[in-house]
Amino acid sequence: YRPAGGAWTQWASLHPGKLNWKNPADSSIIEYQLREKPVGVTGWRCWRRIYTSTHATTSYTMNWITNGLRYQVQLRALNAAGAGNPSQTTATPTPEP
Repeated sequence: YRPAGGAWTQWASLHPGKLNWKNPADSSIIEYQLREKPVGVTGWRCWRRIYTSTHATTSYTMNWITNGLRYQVQLRALNAAGAGNPSQTTATPTPEP
């Protein structure tokens, strides 16, 4: 079976952007992948592997995004059976105070 998608994301107010998600408690997950696009742009960017991610990973800093620009972000988990359905959030990253 493939990992399930779910409600898992929230943005932290961190420069340039940190994506957090809930641990799905699925030890079959071998890595996570994400992709993003600015709101209003047609077409998603390619899936990015979150290198060194494991079933216990619950956050990732996206150091290429721009503060103040609204993004849609999708996250999916992978296991030996393949990729699960992605979960999605929309948020505007903000700089650290």
